[in-house]
Amino acid sequence: MEFNPDWWKAADKQGELIKQGHVVKNWKARWFILKNNKLFYFKPTSSNSYETEQPKGMIQLKDCTITKLNRAVQGTKGYTLELVSSLDNKTFYISALSEYELDEWIKALKTGAAYEACSEPRKVTHKVHVKVDDRGSLVGLPPEFEKLLQGSGITLDEAQANPREVVHALDFQRGYQTNPELKGRPETPLTLEDLISHEDPTSIYCDFKKIGQGAFGEVYVAQSKRSGNKVAIKKMQVTAK
Repeated sequence: MEFNPDWWKAADKQGELIKQGHVVKNWKARWFILKNNKLFYFKPTSSNSYETEQPKGMIQLKDCTITKLNRAVQGTKGYTLELVSSLDNKTFYISALSEYELDEWIKALKTGAAYEACSEPRKVTHKVHVKVDDRGSLVGLPPEFEKLLQGSGITLDEAQANPREVVHALDFQRGYQTNPELKGRPETPLTLEDLISHEDPTSIYCDFKKIGQGAFGEVYVAQSKRSGNKVAIKKMQVTAK
């Protein structure tokens, strides 16, 4: 196998250790270079320069098992670790001259074993991407947004003209309906007074943008001055009885 010297440039850790052979079980000094999840070993040179040298071998560390041995391994007086590489289907025995040095290598090797060049995504947040197709229809709305849109008073023309703002408004409404803080409360019916704010909306919100006009009022997207969050606002004419 031809190795590329770029694979071990800017090494994570390197140094001389003693390795047991696989065919002949003798122990030989080797210069080890750890880079990401690969461990290369070379025949030591006086200059310790391995930029153009070809290694004697490479150990793949991904998902390997590394064990510090408490027993003596025949042929060496050093402190020894056992490395089982599932990808190489081999077991390696490597010794250091001191327990401290061995422990430092074990930490580095375990970091290499857990290394992922492209890890699995974590804490993924689903984002809704809505666009207007060639026929003028909104594409990408999930089913729950479709239901909210039908009862929002926002016409199709208005939704097509302001797809981003419509999604903000629907997302806000969905978030309110699924707010865990509201769960477990007595299901008492809301009155009109519960839904009305008597404060001047311009003192609480800014960046108003009208996105809908229904039979019962206008729908806006705005930003809360207090929290900085996007909110949906419905402006209605209320007649006191």
